[in-house]
Amino acid sequence: MNGSRSVAVGVFSLALSGFVLIYVLAVLTPTGQAVDNDAMTALSMLSAESGWAYVLLALISPVSLLAGTGLVGWCGYRRGGWRAAAVVTAVALGTALAAQILKLVLVRPELAYTASNSLPSGHVAAVAGLAVAASMASHRAWRPMAVALGAVAVTATGLATITLTWHRPSDVVASLLLAVAASALAPRSLAPIDVDTDTDTRPGASLIEDENTAA
Repeated sequence: MNGSRSVAVGVFSLALSGFVLIYVLAVLTPTGQAVDNDAMTALSMLSAESGWAYVLLALISPVSLLAGTGLVGWCGYRRGGWRAAAVVTAVALGTALAAQILKLVLVRPELAYTASNSLPSGHVAAVAGLAVAASMASHRAWRPMAVALGAVAVTATGLATITLTWHRPSDVVASLLLAVAASALAPRSLAPIDVDTDTDTRPGASLIEDENTAA
């Protein structure tokens, strides 16, 4: 196993372990549920105006998710061909889909509060999946900016869901870990590819390069 795959396995294992730990502590224990709900209440009171949260979350829909995924997939194709496009698309859509499935499968026992399960957050997972996929598809020179913008988007979405008391802090963190796990798993299932390569691997790119060299 090469170094990059070892790193991917390590990242996936840490993200998955963190997800499980958050679920066990924040959802399956009375103390965890109480602390999580108290934190949500306290954070929601920090914002005197919640209108911005409604506006922001209204922008996150299946249509916007598909549009964002299409854009990220196109960037991945430009960077590394069809396989790169498949990887970043799988990360974006896979994270959002996994969040919806896990929310249905995971149970939330009535220990400290009576409420249905909300872990992980679908809104945050959708944005986090797109953010991680965008950073993977970005050129090396632009990646720091992509990561920074993605972090701002995920943070704003997470705070919006907490402000409206739609989700608890544990839901937000779990969603982010889900996106990280997907980014580490995707190259192992759909690759190996290198979206950082400066070589244009699109169909016909080698012919164009040969013509330019001959000229």
